[in-house]
Amino acid sequence: MMSLAQVNISGLRAATDESRHRHRRLIWVFLLTACFAVMVAQITDRVRHFLSEPVSVQVRVERTAVLLIRPSPFVTKID
Repeated sequence: MMSLAQVNISGLRAATDESRHRHRRLIWVFLLTACFAVMVAQITDRVRHFLSEPVSVQVRVERTAVLLIRPSPFVTKID
């Protein structure tokens, strides 16, 4: 089984390493918890926004018999 120190999350090794000072580990735990909370809040906000504003598109196609193409002043002749 994999230990938490082997997981590739920045700061998790510093938070779980028993050889480091306790205060330093508590700071890392606080930082990781705060970042995780911000991530969850942002994901929740975006999911709620996505679900609250449904989008519907109506497409109407009009067919014309003649297609008029006017010359564009931006087209230049290259010799």
